[in-house]
Amino acid sequence: MGIRSLIKSFKKNKEVATNVVEEPKDKMFSPWEPVEIEAVNNYKYSAWNHDGVGEYYAKNVEIPFFESVTKRYFLQYIDKGDKVLDVGAGTGRLSFAIAEQGNEVVAIDISTDMLSRIDINKGELNINTVVGNCEKLPFDDNSFDKIVSLDAMIHFIQWDLFLKEQVRVVKPNGLVLFNIYCGENLNKYSTDKNERGRFSTNGDFVASVTKQELQEACSLMENNMYKVEIVEQIPFNFLHVNSLGYGYVSPEELFQFSKLYCKMMKNPEFLNIITEFENTIVKNKPLGIASQEIVVLRKVQK
Repeated sequence: MGIRSLIKSFKKNKEVATNVVEEPKDKMFSPWEPVEIEAVNNYKYSAWNHDGVGEYYAKNVEIPFFESVTKRYFLQYIDKGDKVLDVGAGTGRLSFAIAEQGNEVVAIDISTDMLSRIDINKGELNINTVVGNCEKLPFDDNSFDKIVSLDAMIHFIQWDLFLKEQVRVVKPNGLVLFNIYCGENLNKYSTDKNERGRFSTNGDFVASVTKQELQEACSLMENNMYKVEIVEQIPFNFLHVNSLGYGYVSPEELFQFSKLYCKMMKNPEFLNIITEFENTIVKNKPLGIASQEIVVLRKVQK
């Protein structure tokens, strides 16, 4: 069953069972109804906890692009001696990269199967795994020097709640780094937030944020102890399902190209060209040039 059909079925059953129409908790950043949010979350959690998901993820994740482009964007902000939390760590590609620099890493994910691959492969690296819900992090306030999240926040409709937890557990003056789909780019596909959320390679949900939405979310997280500042927003992954192609090719053709692109990344010569293009051109362009961005936030103590 596709996620749209699942949402309709879940919503219908929920209304029959309760006969109550709930109000959304956060209409600004999550225009979906609570029953839709619950359906998507259940769909995601079920997929992540499926037996064998760790092996599948390890085989199908875009390792070449991560090694040549994504990894360096994160590592440039990690200092030696930092205690780092990797939120939604999956099978640990970012956790391993950070720990190999000599850092202590705590890797949290809801999938026991994925985290087991970290425990099997970590050797002497200082990585501790924790099974837990990333929307309710089981850590005290101000516990980590840096927090990273790769390909995790994109799965959460209420991304602002996901982010708020990370800000809570990072130390004052610490950094929070994550990637998310760029709202300015997806607006080329649709300016409707609901439709923006359904933009992906497989009809699944993806979270996106515009610069204005991110600024508003940071303002809402401010209190009498600290504020949250945007340090940098870096556009990246130009050729991966870029909404700039809409109007010239169909969504189906764009997604077909995305699959081909992932295969082409395994060619070293093509990978070198893309790496140079990303590092010298894409990252220096305005938001909206690429489908995704890497966000760097700082928790500033007042």
